[in-house]
Amino acid sequence: EHAVICHNAPFDCYILQEKYGWVPPFIYDTRSIAHNVFGPARDSGLGNSLAELAERLKIEAKGRIEFMKDVWEPSPEQWEALDIYARTDARITRKVFE
Repeated sequence: EHAVICHNAPFDCYILQEKYGWVPPFIYDTRSIAHNVFGPARDSGLGNSLAELAERLKIEAKGRIEFMKDVWEPSPEQWEALDIYARTDARITRKVFE
């Protein structure tokens, strides 16, 4: 069996179930872990978003995807940039988990 590590598990696992028909048997949610380790964002004054955690833990900066605003048919260059963005998110999520 496999475990899934994600940031904001309700969203990611919904996509896994709806798009791929797979429900992971084990789920680790770095957002929930951060909430328990650092406290709720509203109490600490620091956010628990992936970008804020990356900054707080001195992990590489999380990218931004404003270049995709209002884009319905990505160009090959935009697909490549999205690939880099997704891989960066995955790398940061793993480092936050570790």
